Amino acid sequence: MKQAIETRYVSDSQVADPDYLDNFTRITTYCTRIAPADVTAQAHLREGTKVYMYQMTRTPTVSMYHVFFLGPKWLGVVHADRPAHRLRPTVRLREGWIIGETKPFNTDVDFLNVSTQVDIYKSIPYAEPPTGLNRFKPPIRKRAWDGVLSCLSFKPACMQTFPSLSGIDEDCLFVHVYVPHDLPDYADVMVFFHGGAYVFGSGSMPEYTGYPLASVGGVILVTVNYRLGPFGFMTTGNNDLPANVGLLDQLMALEWVRDNIKSFGGDPDKVTIFGESAGATSVGLHLLSKRSVGLFRRVIMQSGVPTTIFAYRRDVKEVIQETGLIAASVGCSNHTSSEMVLCMKSVPARELLIKAFQVTISFQPVVDGFFLRDRPETLLVNGDFPNKVDVLLGTLADEGATYALVVDMSAYNSATPPHMNRTKFLQAIPRYLVDADTSAVYQALDAVYANPDQLQDPDANYLENFVRITTDQSWIAPADWTAKAHLQAGSNVFMYYMTHRPTVSVMDVFNLGPGWMGAAHAEDLPYVFGNAWAEELFYKTKIPEDREKELAAKVMTYWANFAKTGDPNGPGLPAWPRYTMPDQRYKEISLDLGNGRGLRQNHCHFWNEYVPRLLTLFGPDEKTFTDYEYETKRWRESDMPAWMASLNALKS
Repeated sequence: MKQAIETRYVSDSQVADPDYLDNFTRITTYCTRIAPADVTAQAHLREGTKVYMYQMTRTPTVSMYHVFFLGPKWLGVVHADRPAHRLRPTVRLREGWIIGETKPFNTDVDFLNVSTQVDIYKSIPYAEPPTGLNRFKPPIRKRAWDGVLSCLSFKPACMQTFPSLSGIDEDCLFVHVYVPHDLPDYADVMVFFHGGAYVFGSGSMPEYTGYPLASVGGVILVTVNYRLGPFGFMTTGNNDLPANVGLLDQLMALEWVRDNIKSFGGDPDKVTIFGESAGATSVGLHLLSKRSVGLFRRVIMQSGVPTTIFAYRRDVKEVIQETGLIAASVGCSNHTSSEMVLCMKSVPARELLIKAFQVTISFQPVVDGFFLRDRPETLLVNGDFPNKVDVLLGTLADEGATYALVVDMSAYNSATPPHMNRTKFLQAIPRYLVDADTSAVYQALDAVYANPDQLQDPDANYLENFVRITTDQSWIAPADWTAKAHLQAGSNVFMYYMTHRPTVSVMDVFNLGPGWMGAAHAEDLPYVFGNAWAEELFYKTKIPEDREKELAAKVMTYWANFAKTGDPNGPGLPAWPRYTMPDQRYKEISLDLGNGRGLRQNHCHFWNEYVPRLLTLFGPDEKTFTDYEYETKRWRESDMPAWMASLNALKS
């Protein structure tokens, strides 16, 4: 024993200059205090008791030994001195114990009047790492672990080309949980799926910092990581590389919530799922999937529904072909399907990521017959979906401005909007029309969205036309159609339309963001998550105006009220009418929070009714947008002047 103690506690330098006071202190502290405490704590853990442990390391400036005499100053932290830090929260899950941190939230009496503390658990694993042979496979439930798992910091986001503060890694299947103190028993739960076109983002992004919404709303908030890009949405069309594993990750996260949320004080039967952009389309697909039955009772879809053009890939054969091209790009083409996939599992993750995006930037869910049985449009129009739950959905007035930014990236740092002439407009529009890229549709677009002055001015600015067309076609019209389908199916529906142009844009990173985009895509996120009160958003170079803080406080309350009751209304809030037919009333997210009726119905009818009939009548023709551009130019420069000359001659 003596030899073992000397090996563990005595250094070589002490042999020549023996001073064993510190050794004596360490040995007696461990033997009489630390070791017995450790054994006792583990015994209580095995019995299922909640345990908190602390170790005090700070040397007091006033020791308890000074009470009776001028005690020695060399004692440091001794028996009976009080701990100098608060305890950390621990929770026992099905898989094992976790430890988190507690953050005070006492802020802004003028707008929130909330004083609470929030327990935060970062990066709790809900599945085994999808690495090695598990790459591309459906998620595997996380196995139990020994001891207490530290959940004090965010772990890497899933593989993506977008920069992440926490880095990227294949081992990324985590949930992040925010639990305010003083919640009622069996509290309501909100689960958020992030956006990012299925290729970037994570539940740990600063924009989704959850403690303001959780505190103001009085809910438990869970944000989710899921696999992205080629790791989540490639497929060979068979079980060698099954489709939609990114959605299956989300499904497993919801199952994790069902099985574990009671440990945090939540009710697994009172779950609302919500998301923005690709997160919203994911929510819409869960609505239609039999695999998700019983995992939620309400949904919120922000700027995305399952019929949106970016919600899913219409042609699974294209996805299978692209998967083959990606395999070939990493040297895995000369194999059977199973051999090809096995080969791709051995390719370094970053190499696969880079090569995949050289083949395509489009990674989306597909109709696979397992998670998604049929096209969302078919399921909705037939009412053939099991999750008929309360629905809140909406869009923003200038969603398409994001597309305009993609078309002209030089406008990113500009305070003024870019100039989009006729040529640029006709070059940009086809990529967003999907199956509607025909000359008949172009003529119809001019009739609905252009004015005569534009058509006669070769240098007219078509930016506003572009933003209105893409906003209507990609967001407003699909949301309108989806709301009516859910209403027809018997769901309780609420709709919103954000028109407020934020003074601090979600794009305004380091004050470099564009100042012209208005109520653009994702600008609702700071209001839903209360970003004005999130210290983590270090890049905020401007502070929102007081009226915007007031708006954010009300939006958070609307969202939480809907999660709790199925109705966003509550004391002190402007009334939000239910969406019904024929009124089609909606809440306008603006500083005065007014109400509207029949949101852009002429334009919704154009996209939902007229364009499909037009394509049925004329079909895909041989003319490209360049043909149409030539015909328009000829009409403007030749036919129109000739017609005007004839008219003037007739008048004279």
